[in-house]
Amino acid sequence: MVCLRDSKDVHLSYDRDRLQVEDVRFEQVERVAQEYINSRYGEQKGQERDDQLLRLRTALYGTARLDGSARGLKVVAKGVGIPELKAARGNTAIKLEVAILKWTPVLGPEAKLEKGRSV
Repeated sequence: MVCLRDSKDVHLSYDRDRLQVEDVRFEQVERVAQEYINSRYGEQKGQERDDQLLRLRTALYGTARLDGSARGLKVVAKGVGIPELKAARGNTAIKLEVAILKWTPVLGPEAKLEKGRSV
């Protein structure tokens, strides 16, 4: 998730084969917030998860206002490496490097393994 606080006249450039960038519009806030929180916390329930979801929703709704200058972006990486996302306005540019990491869940003590399998 990326927030551009002042996105007026900002042009985005990135390798479309390596990054998927989606502007988060008002009607997409709930879906994007749920997707992000589900990917981070899984289906577990708890106060921390609920708090993070509320914070993310609030931030995304703030960027989705029609009269606002902020812009929320959902950035999804494809492949491996460190692709760039560049936001430019006039002669000013900001470059973000998006690390693509392989994520492996860590099994906790509550994890159940099939008979004969080990971690």
